[in-house]
Formats: sequence, C-alpha cells, structure tokens
Amino acid sequence: MVSTIQKRSALDDAWDSAKVGLISLRQTLRNSQKAAQARINGGSFFQVGVNGGTSTYSTWGVGTITAVEVVELWGELLMLYDYWLGHLQFLATQNSTPQPTDLDVYNALMTALVPCRDSYIDATNLHVPIIQYQDTSNGNTW
Repeated sequence: MVSTIQKRSALDDAWDSAKVGLISLRQTLRNSQKAAQARINGGSFFQVGVNGGTSTYSTWGVGTITAVEVVELWGELLMLYDYWLGHLQFLATQNSTPQPTDLDVYNALMTALVPCRDSYIDATNLHVPIIQYQDTSNGNTW
C-alpha cells in the first residue's frame, strides 16, 4: 500500500515537472502513469543462468513499494485530479467565478491527501433486539 505521504511527494514532483515543462498537471500525472505502466509491461525476472553461472536479483524489499503500486499511485492521483477539477469547475459556474487553474486543483489535492492515523467502527445501532415470544397454545414465553 502506498502511504499518503508518498502520494503527496509524488504529487509535488509532478507539480514541479509540470511547471518546468509548461504542460498541465493532469498531463504530467498521465505521463508518469504511462512510464510506470511501461515498466510493468516489460515483465521482470528473478534469476538468470548462463554458462553454468547464475545471477539472482532481489525482489522488492520490506518498506518499498512495487511497480504495480506505483501505477496505482499515479492512477489514484489522476482520478483525484479529475474529481477535484470537476468539483471546482462546478463551484466556479455556480458562483460565477473564474474557472479553476492547475494551481487550484493542486491545492485541492494537497488538502484532500491527509494521512488517516486510526479508525473505528461504531456498531451501536447494530444490536439485535431481544424479542419475547408467547406461545398461545400453552402459555409459555421464550
């Protein structure tokens, strides 16, 4: 799983690249996702043997993210970008204000990407009520 801090870092990198490259933030996010996906499409190998010798390559280690998770990271940022762009455009239309810029969307994304430290389930209203049944034929209650 990719942490929120890693997502925020990736978003910051994409924002910096977009400003330098003079392209949209969304296009930068998409380019990053395509590059990560191309890495997966190439396949991978763990061990190679030739002329009686072998070379073994290490897999992803503890605390690192996999190539698939990197693609998912960029995909999630793209999804969030589209969501917030649409939301901000709707608000701008409703309030007769200027349409949002990439900076507006970037700020909304950074505001939305907040780490969740804990959660709990409130099952207060999920109790099963105790019901007594009266057997009218013999008067027993159970």
